[in-house]
Amino acid sequence: PATATKAGGLPKLYKISAEPVSGAAAFARDGTEYVRFVLLETGHIYEYGATTTKTIRLSNTTAPAIKEVLWSDNGDSLVVRYLDENDVIKTYLGNIFYPKKDAAPGEASGEFFGAFLEDNIREIAISPSREKFFYIRESAGQTAGVVSGFQNKKKETSPGFLFSEWLVAWPKNDTLVLTTKPSARVEGFSYSYALATFVFKRLIG
Repeated sequence: PATATKAGGLPKLYKISAEPVSGAAAFARDGTEYVRFVLLETGHIYEYGATTTKTIRLSNTTAPAIKEVLWSDNGDSLVVRYLDENDVIKTYLGNIFYPKKDAAPGEASGEFFGAFLEDNIREIAISPSREKFFYIRESAGQTAGVVSGFQNKKKETSPGFLFSEWLVAWPKNDTLVLTTKPSARVEGFSYSYALATFVFKRLIG
């Protein structure tokens, strides 16, 4: 642990988890900042209070070897991604269901469950507001972009994707940035993609 401290007695830099994590995000609630994270080994979800310095386990649902986590704006919903035993990319959209109020702190028995999205989603990105996420899906030889909310799971399909090998970023609420994956044989390009009009505009390449 760091020894340097700031006003109020808390260190400037300190370790939240001694174990490897799959993904973490910070949230403000009631004027206090919290960090939620998923342990790599177990998949259990924890919350750390930045001012209280207390860690509470929110979920006992076991899901080891999660490789990527996307968090919603309030931290109650998340998308987790991992490889199964057949090297299939699995993507799971779920919600945290909290334990009873009389559960002992640090020994919470909440659960995390929801539903799987399509297999082998290669790229996924979250909106700046963390209210939606975007991914590219392939079905029957067709490629399309999909926008989905965390809560209502409403899906809006964006047409016009000629191929699936994109790197995806979501820098503005109404605009994606799609970049061709690196190749030694093909030139690279980067495009903005307007979600309202489905229009590509070349940025570089």
